[in-house]
Amino acid sequence: MDETDGSFLKDLRETLNSSLQNLGLVAAFMTALAGAIYTSPAEDPKCFGTTALHWQIGLCWCSMGMFFFTICATVLLANDVQGIPDDLLLGHLHRVSHWHALPQWATYIGCFMMAMGYGIDIGERRGCAFSVFGLIAAPCFMLAVVAFGIILRCSRQHTNSLNANGGYRIGQAIFISWYDLLSAQEAKDQRVLLPSSSNHGEFFGI
Repeated sequence: MDETDGSFLKDLRETLNSSLQNLGLVAAFMTALAGAIYTSPAEDPKCFGTTALHWQIGLCWCSMGMFFFTICATVLLANDVQGIPDDLLLGHLHRVSHWHALPQWATYIGCFMMAMGYGIDIGERRGCAFSVFGLIAAPCFMLAVVAFGIILRCSRQHTNSLNANGGYRIGQAIFISWYDLLSAQEAKDQRVLLPSSSNHGEFFGI
């Protein structure tokens, strides 16, 4: 492994660890947001009554479970990468890339559940008119986040098309953008041998 390869692998490790840390912090923050209405629901529900509170508490409880999974999974994934030597790192990341996508899935699902919980909460605090508004607006927040992610991915794909002669495959990954760096390095260094098994990452939509 030459100096260039060593520098790339060092940067890749730092990028991956930074991504996992950021995701864990986001999940921890979202846990606090979900816990706020889980522990303090509306005292006098004004629209659908206790049934709505039961749904709200259930949704928030499930969202906190998703965030708990994300926090623990990011720690485990970081530890996993730390146990792999540099000369085996690229092949290992190709094999486990689908597992790195799972915390992202869990966070998105948890955020959706939490948003729906808040959509119910505003109606039980302010009245049925706000229930309609909350239940319509809640999923729209998550759709906006997903749309922004799609826009950024399309931007990476456009960058890839502008550099088609480089042999890159930028913009393939949906959730873990660092995965595209593996393809970029593979294009630059044909000596990197990747596993011949099926690409689980594409199946999981990373």
